[in-house]
Amino acid sequence: MLDVKPQISPDLMTVRILDGGYTYIALYEESYEVYQPFKEAVLSAIANNTAGIVLDLRFNGGGDDNLASCIAGWFAKEPVFYEFVTTYDPGVQKVKITSAACTKPRPQIYEGPVVIMVSPDTISSGEGVPMIMNKTARGKVVSWYGTDGAFGMVTAAAILPLDMEILYPDGASLNENRTIQMDSDASRTGGVAPHVRVPMNEETLARAMAGEDVQLTYAVQALQKQSE
Repeated sequence: MLDVKPQISPDLMTVRILDGGYTYIALYEESYEVYQPFKEAVLSAIANNTAGIVLDLRFNGGGDDNLASCIAGWFAKEPVFYEFVTTYDPGVQKVKITSAACTKPRPQIYEGPVVIMVSPDTISSGEGVPMIMNKTARGKVVSWYGTDGAFGMVTAAAILPLDMEILYPDGASLNENRTIQMDSDASRTGGVAPHVRVPMNEETLARAMAGEDVQLTYAVQALQKQSE
């Protein structure tokens, strides 16, 4: 059993060295506070010629789309379109494109094997990183479940009694063909699905209940196969 488990904590990021010399990075959001330590962790992995990186996004609640694009850029070997941002303009009563983003490789990138872990708690901008990793074929997604499939632009709010506030999307993320991307549709298709779906059965559930991070075990096994 591996000696590293993901930690749900107020920390923005967790970094560990796993058995076999693999670097484990858990990101809980895409923010300016987390970007610099993430950058340092990847640069350290590059300098140490680490055997592989596990990028754990299972508890990532999202954040800034531009930073999600930058984070993916530390693994991308070529530029790839990220999104058109749209919003509803009540003045003209139409949905308008307000900005566009492209993921570009950083001056230094990590070129070794990468495995990404996700879950239904991987939401919004947290889904942008595995989306780009998929588009660039720069990592296997290894998990029980896929991401949430909630990639809309949440900039509107409604004030309710008891000082409650509901945030809701008033725009969408479009791909290069100007089609809504990532959001779940009527067929329940959306988000990022695992390339390697960790089996959920009596054996794996018993291991998980005993304290093992079964998904992480499978992620490391996937890294080992890529290294071979």
